Amino acid sequence: MRRHEGHTDAVDKAFDQLLEIAVREYSEKQKAMEPQLARFSQWHVDLGAPMLTLSKGTDSQTLSITPFATYLPASRNWLWAWANDQIPERARHKSAQLKRLTDKTQYRIFVSPSFEATAEEVDELCALALNELIGRAVFKAKDNAMALSGDRLSANSALVSDACASALRGFFSAAQRER
Repeated sequence: MRRHEGHTDAVDKAFDQLLEIAVREYSEKQKAMEPQLARFSQWHVDLGAPMLTLSKGTDSQTLSITPFATYLPASRNWLWAWANDQIPERARHKSAQLKRLTDKTQYRIFVSPSFEATAEEVDELCALALNELIGRAVFKAKDNAMALSGDRLSANSALVSDACASALRGFFSAAQRER
């Protein structure tokens, strides 16, 4: 995360430790989720529920999710889901848990509705969100692969389980509970 160059204090050191842990866990969890995602060729997100359904033919799996942000690469704009009125209230409420990161880190970025972020910072933000929400992995949905209908997103063969792609739009934390 960007800071004033040369500025370090106890708050920055504590943040760096949290970020290091979160990024390591993020990488491990993403790798662990890859084989599960690879089994499927289609996905569907119901933001009203909020749930993610992965499928291929008659095989399917449904995961409880917490939508936590959208990112527009062209403008490098990050918008927390809790501040996005296009996301149903139930999902926004779940993502508002991320505001607690301000108390833990003393960084106001977690209560700022939107801000500019680089691709590297996007992965760091995903790692911090995953850590705070105690999720299994981050599911990233590409803009050019999504179809939005009401509270629902769906796509074919558009599973992204690691590495920030240049056309990312929605980020979802897949929680522990499965259906």
